[in-house]
Amino acid sequence: MFGHATMGEHHVRYYSLTYSIEFNSITYAAEEMGVMVYALGGLIDYIMPPHKGLMEWRLSEDDTDEYYVKMIDDILSKIRQFVLPFMEKYITIEQFLEGVEGGCFAQLSLDKKTVPIAYYLIGEKQKAFDYIAETLARYERDVAPVPFHERFVTDVYEKDVYHFNQNGNLLVYQDFAEKFTNWVNQRVNR
Repeated sequence: MFGHATMGEHHVRYYSLTYSIEFNSITYAAEEMGVMVYALGGLIDYIMPPHKGLMEWRLSEDDTDEYYVKMIDDILSKIRQFVLPFMEKYITIEQFLEGVEGGCFAQLSLDKKTVPIAYYLIGEKQKAFDYIAETLARYERDVAPVPFHERFVTDVYEKDVYHFNQNGNLLVYQDFAEKFTNWVNQRVNR
């Protein structure tokens, strides 16, 4: 998938590349529960060796056909060199879970609802519930009151720079945990 920006230039687009891995069985299970899950993914930058700046391709209306071909070839080369091997490395649910357990997706967009579903689908019911408990505990710590000696910096930072509702993560995940538990219980009773 491509994102683009103009950087204020007329008739110009800077394209960035985003990829994702989605497991149909996880998506179907989530649908049965009445929840939505998002694919694992992120910018190509996160699976490439370190480099300066965002990996993007600049295209304008004034570029030659040769330039377009050169940019398209570069995009295809990056996909072959980085995206496809990454996707092949995590092509199964078991490999995906190895990546989760190994901390391989720290910079990527990882929907924490997918992990317990994946564990359950491979027969690791206890790991699924353990992951849910750990995630809920982490979200509960995120919304815990800040100690007094840290409050001034935190209040200023949250109010003026980075204000968002951490409580929302906890509420969404609590709802998921309840739906997941009900879904598992219904499957056992079938």
